[in-house]
Amino acid sequence: MAIIGARASAWILAAALLGHGMFDVSVGLFLSNPAPGWWGPFCLGIDVVLALGLAVLLIREKTLQ
Repeated sequence: MAIIGARASAWILAAALLGHGMFDVSVGLFLSNPAPGWWGPFCLGIDVVLALGLAVLLIREKTLQ
C-alpha cells in the first residue's frame, strides 16, 4: 500500500495507516499473536494520530493552492 499510495495518492497512505491500526487490534482474534496485549491499542492510537495528521496536511495543501 505504501508504494501504491506514494505513486498514486497520499490518501491511500492515510487509509492504510487506519487499516493497519485496525489490523493490530483485531489480529489476536484470528491468529496467534505474539505481541503483548497492550500493543494493539497502542498501535491503533499511533496509526490514528498519523492518519489524521496526514489527512490534515492533505486538506491544508488543497486549501492553500
